[in-house]
Amino acid sequence: MRWEVLTMKTDSILSPGLLKSGLRRFWPLWLAGFIALFLGIGIPVYTAAPGIVHTSNDVLDKRDMLEGMWSFLRLGAWFYALAGAIIVALALNEHLFDSRAATFVGSLPLKRPTVYVTLLVTGLVVLVGLPVLMSVLLLPLRLGLGPVFAPGDVGQWCASAVSLAFVFYAYALLACHLAGTRPVAVLLYLVINFLAACLEAAVQLIVPALAYGLSAESSVLNRLSPAVWLIQVVTGWGVEGTIMWTSIGIYVLVAAIVMVGAGVLYGRRDLEAAGDSVSFAPLRPVLMYLAGISTALLFGSIYRLLSFGEASSNMPMLSGQVIVLAALLAAGAFLGTLFAEMIMSRSANVLGKVWRGGMVLVGIALAFVACCHFDVFGVARRVPDPAEVEKVSLDFDYNVKDLTITSSEGIAAVCELHRDLLSYGGAGSRGMDCFNVTIAYKLKDGSTLHRVYPVLSNYYSYLDGQAKPDEGVQVLDEFRQIANSPEGRASRYASLLDGDRTKRVVQLEYVLGDYSYTSLTLTPEEGADLIDTALRLDFMEEDAGDAFAFVKGVPEGAYDATLYVLRPMAGRQDEMEQLISIQMGEQNMPHVIAWLQEHHPEVELRPWN
Repeated sequence: MRWEVLTMKTDSILSPGLLKSGLRRFWPLWLAGFIALFLGIGIPVYTAAPGIVHTSNDVLDKRDMLEGMWSFLRLGAWFYALAGAIIVALALNEHLFDSRAATFVGSLPLKRPTVYVTLLVTGLVVLVGLPVLMSVLLLPLRLGLGPVFAPGDVGQWCASAVSLAFVFYAYALLACHLAGTRPVAVLLYLVINFLAACLEAAVQLIVPALAYGLSAESSVLNRLSPAVWLIQVVTGWGVEGTIMWTSIGIYVLVAAIVMVGAGVLYGRRDLEAAGDSVSFAPLRPVLMYLAGISTALLFGSIYRLLSFGEASSNMPMLSGQVIVLAALLAAGAFLGTLFAEMIMSRSANVLGKVWRGGMVLVGIALAFVACCHFDVFGVARRVPDPAEVEKVSLDFDYNVKDLTITSSEGIAAVCELHRDLLSYGGAGSRGMDCFNVTIAYKLKDGSTLHRVYPVLSNYYSYLDGQAKPDEGVQVLDEFRQIANSPEGRASRYASLLDGDRTKRVVQLEYVLGDYSYTSLTLTPEEGADLIDTALRLDFMEEDAGDAFAFVKGVPEGAYDATLYVLRPMAGRQDEMEQLISIQMGEQNMPHVIAWLQEHHPEVELRPWN
C-alpha cells in the first residue's frame, strides 16, 4: 500500500495528515481484525450465554458458568492483542524495513518524534477501538438475559483486551525499531514475550536429569515473559482464579516506559538501516549468544523428552546419557551461534568471525553439565541442620498429601530420611515403579528448600507381600514411619479431626438383607461425638490411619459398609466437600463399629462378599 500523506510542516507532536493516512491506507486490515474479533468473541457469546442463563441451575451456578465463558473469552482477547499488536506495528512502520519507504518518510516535513508518536497513536486507535466496539455490540445481551449477564463482565473483558493491546503494542514497537527486516522483528517480538519462560522451562527439565533431587517448585521467571505471565493474569490460571489487575497495571506502566524507549531508539536510528538484520550493531552479539544458549537448551530438552517417563518423574540420567546430553548442549551452543551470525550477515562465510564466541559457549555448556552432575557447589547434597528448620512438608506422589512436621524429633527424622535418599541416589531397575518423595523445608531464617526425589521400587507389591525388598524399600519405609507417627497422622487428618466437628456431616452407607443399599446420616451432635470418641482413635491408632492402607485393598474383616465425612465448601455452603470415604472393617475401624453398635443397634453390618 503506497504512502500518500497530505501534510505540511508542523511543530505539533501529532500530525493529523499522517494519522488519517495510516487509518485509511490499511482499512482492509482493520476490517479483518474486527471480523476476527466478531467470529472469535461475538458469535460465541451470543451462542453460549442464552443457553447458560436459561438453564434450570441456580443463580450461583449460572454465574460460575458465565465466569468460565468469560475466562475463555479473555483468552481470546490475549490472542487478539498478541497477534494484532505485531501485525499493526509491522504495517504502520513499514518504513523501518523498506529503504524506499524510509526515504519517503525521511523527506516528510515532520520531525522524527512527530512521526513516531503519530504512528503509535494510529496503532493504538485501531487496537483499542476494535475491542471497545466489540464490547458495545455485546451489551444488548443484558436486555434479553437480565441481571445474570452483567455489563461489568463485558467491561472486564474490554478492559483486559485494551490493557493487553497496549502492553503488546509497546513490545511490538520495540522489536520493530530494533530490527531492520520484518522476520527479525517478529523473531525479536517472540523473544521478548516468551524467551525467559522457555529458557527456564528448559533448565528445569535438564537440571533434574543431572542432579538428583533438584526440581523447581514453580516457574519464577514467567513475569519476565509478558505473554506467558499475562495469559495467567487475565484468565486466572494459577493465580487464585481471579484477574490480577495490579499485575496488569504494572505491565501497562512498564509498557509506557518501553514506548518512550522505542521513541528514543527511533530518534537515534539510521534510516539506512532499513533492510539490515538489526538496526543497532551492539544488538548483534547479544542475539548471537542468545541464539547459542537457546539452541543448546533446545537440543538438551528434546533429548530429555525422548524418555518422557523419566523426564516427567525427574529420574536422573545414567552416565552414558549424561555424556550424550553434554555433547548435544555443546553442539547446540556452537551451531546456534553460527547460524545466528549467518542469518544476520546473510552469508555462509562467517565461521572465522564466530568460532571464538562459539567455543566460549561450548565451554560454558560443558561446565554447566559438570557442575550439575558432580554437584560442584554442594547444592544438591545439602541437608539442613534440624535446628535450622521451622517446619517441613512431605508428599508422596498423589497418595499422601498435607503432611507437615514441626516437632524437633519429627524434623530430625525427616533430615535422616533426606540423607538416606541422597545415599540411595535413584538406584534400581528402570523397570520398577517410580515414586516421588517431595521434601519442602521452611527454615527459621525465612528461606525455603524444596527437593523432589524419584525412587524406583516395587514398594506396593512389597507391602502386599508379593515382592522381595529392593533398594528403594528402605527409604520409602522411612517415609511411611514418619507419615504413620502420631504427629504425621494428626497432620494428615487435621481437616477431618480438628475444627468445628458440629459442621461435619457423617453418613453411613450399608447393605440391607435384600442387598439394597441404604444410608444413615447422623445428627450434628452424634457426628461430633463419633469423630471425637471413635473415629479419632481409629485414625490415630488403627489401620484406618495407615498412610498406605489403600495398598491392601479391602480391609480384613470388612463389611459392606462405607463411612463418609463431609463438610460445607468454603464460600459455597450449599455444596459439600468429601473429607473421607472409607470401607469399614474390624481391623481398620473397630472403635467406630463399637460406637455404632452402642448408639445405633438397628444398623446390621453384613460381611463383604
